[in-house]
Amino acid sequence: MIAQDARWVADALLSTQSAGKASGVLAFALMGHSARIVYEGSAAIRSSNIDLGLPELAELLEDHYADVVARARHAGKFLDDKKKAFEDLLLTFRTSAR
Repeated sequence: MIAQDARWVADALLSTQSAGKASGVLAFALMGHSARIVYEGSAAIRSSNIDLGLPELAELLEDHYADVVARARHAGKFLDDKKKAFEDLLLTFRTSAR
């Protein structure tokens, strides 16, 4: 599933190359999806699950931006929460911005 998602986002981004100035709009719109794919893909290959984990590859990954990617992924998932009221979302944004 992660590989399918990565191919999908890569295909979408590559298809915008001929769109000129508008090509950046799709890239910006897909940032949240890209963060999710990177976060979940990284977690999968670092997993101790024998079917998912690739320890040899995981050792080669640098995680300079792991914190930023995790926050971006969680922000997208946070906005998907259908059980949270809009006022709760605003309160969370206000308290986390301090």
